Formats: sequence, structure tokens, C-alpha cells
Amino acid sequence: MMRLIALLCFLLAGPAAAQVGQQNVTPVDCSGTITVGGAAQNAHAAFNTLRGAILKNIDTSEVLWFSITGTAAAGALGSYPLAPGAVTTFAGAESFTTPFGLGYNTALSVVAATSTHKYSCTRWMN
Repeated sequence: MMRLIALLCFLLAGPAAAQVGQQNVTPVDCSGTITVGGAAQNAHAAFNTLRGAILKNIDTSEVLWFSITGTAAAGALGSYPLAPGAVTTFAGAESFTTPFGLGYNTALSVVAATSTHKYSCTRWMN
């Protein structure tokens, strides 16, 4: 009987307990274009209160590489590719969203082969 009561208390308190400490945050646009093809740049700087980001390759011509642990470089360890989308429909375009609980405080480095490569980016902080 005690186990059943404990289980019921856990199930009833679980969702409420999971919401403790959560708060609404304001999203900030960090979208841009690659200034110099082949040269990494930061989509956003490092912030101690950075809690997450979304990065989307919206260019239809080539891969966009990114890193949250160092300087992005095509084909390098620690860098990840985001595939381009199809012209007009953007079908197949890839994006990255930081996983829940990954509050990284580093810059988001991006690089593409050519200048004027477009990407969409949104970050949020506490």
C-alpha cells in the first residue's frame, strides 16, 4: 500500500516538479551571411547565460558547417555539416537545435565555402 501511495505522489508531482525553475526567455535573432568564403565566423558570441540556439542552413547551394566547441572547419573533427535545401522548397535543408539541458557558453562558429551564404539563427539566454 505504501508503494502505491508513493507511486501516486510521484506521478502527481512529476510534471509540476519538472516545471520548477523553468521560465520564459526572449529569443534573439543571430541570422546572417558568411562574410568571407572559407573563413569561419561567429553566428553569436559566447555568453555565460546562453541556454540554447537553433541554426538552419537556408542557402540552397552548399553545406554550412558549424561548431560549438571551437572554430568550424569543413570536414574537421568537432564540426558538423548542415545540408542545403532544394531551390524554392528548401526540402532537405538541415538544422541544429541544442538539446534540452545543454546550456553551452561558447560562441557558435559557422563556415561555408562561398561568401553571402545565408543561415538563420536564433539564440536564447536566461
